[in-house]
Amino acid sequence: MATALDAYTAGVAHQAFADLRDAPWGTLAPGSAADLVWLDTDPRSVAPPSIPDIQVVETWLAGHATYRRAAAS
Repeated sequence: MATALDAYTAGVAHQAFADLRDAPWGTLAPGSAADLVWLDTDPRSVAPPSIPDIQVVETWLAGHATYRRAAAS
């Protein structure tokens, strides 16, 4: 799981040379560009068959929220 997450985050940024920008992509750190997905469960903490059950809480693009899951009633 760690290898897959790294490949789809820092790995993709590195292939696009985006890790060399003034506001780099691919990692969460001060000064980095904030494109991210907030999940309700850490995919590294569940059995692989449970991964499809993980829900998206929010998505962010360039530091701005683009999706927020509706609050449970």
